[in-house]
Amino acid sequence: MRYLIALSICAALGAAGSLAACSGDDAVTPPIDAAIDTPVDPCLTCANGQICVQKFDGTCGTAGPSCVTKTVDCPLNACSADCEAAYCMSPYQCRTRSCPGGSPHAFLCQGP
Repeated sequence: MRYLIALSICAALGAAGSLAACSGDDAVTPPIDAAIDTPVDPCLTCANGQICVQKFDGTCGTAGPSCVTKTVDCPLNACSADCEAAYCMSPYQCRTRSCPGGSPHAFLCQGP
């Protein structure tokens, strides 16, 4: 709505010979929808009964994240022997977050 009002004002000023006042960076621009620019975390698409698992190699390259069937409950990325065996698979091990780009909703596994 503000955009249309600004265009109307600029058109009126243009008719009066002052269009320069409405050019360049001074013009009103419509708001940008931030949701379009923000990527969706794939972990948020996991269904009930699934856990999001993300694996990193030794250089923080990533595989995943992916939704897998939940067999063990691992709240808040709790790294236990059961969780590691269920979701990391050797040679990966569960670790605290040490690589950038990890989903805050994923159970993280670090590998060689």
